[in-house]
Amino acid sequence: MFMLRTLLLEVFSYAARRGLGYRDFFLALAAARGGPVYADVRLVSMLRDLAQLAESAPAAWRIPKNAVPVDGLGLAETYSVYVELSAAGVPPFVDVNINPRGDTLGFKQRLGVHTMAEASKKLRTATLYRSIDKLIHGLTPMPPEELASVLERELGERLRRIAEEVKRRGVPIAADHAYDVVCEGGLCWLCHGAKCPLSKLALVLG
Repeated sequence: MFMLRTLLLEVFSYAARRGLGYRDFFLALAAARGGPVYADVRLVSMLRDLAQLAESAPAAWRIPKNAVPVDGLGLAETYSVYVELSAAGVPPFVDVNINPRGDTLGFKQRLGVHTMAEASKKLRTATLYRSIDKLIHGLTPMPPEELASVLERELGERLRRIAEEVKRRGVPIAADHAYDVVCEGGLCWLCHGAKCPLSKLALVLG
């Protein structure tokens, strides 16, 4: 877990120092998962290493008791919130949980609840973000540049709201799982589950 968390922090801090936005981070992620070549070879290499570590990582959970659950928060989305908090002068804390199932059920089982609404109550927070996961399931395969544009357009404002909530309430966010990117024949799509390594990363940010 230490290696995974250290590498994740290195990925985020490196991309932030390079001034990369959501779109570029996602395209680098797609390149690391078999998509078209992306110019920043170092970032792509680190993201590839991150996926390898995630694939073999055992289950590990440290869910803060006051965390706001976010369904399906991926690496690119977490990075976007990380950048927003950094720009506001709020030092972001990043932690990694490993959900071997790569799905919401693994998160609910860990908390001993049946629904995400119950998870929100158990964590003593009134907010629950589910729109990211719904979008993931609604997307069809498309060229990575188009997929990045769709995600940025649909999620940009929601991610800013999440960052604002972290700043305003001083509480962390906790993902139930992330998603992975699959690329083949010039098209990319998103997946999550036990066979999608990066989706096992249930990230905490605050």
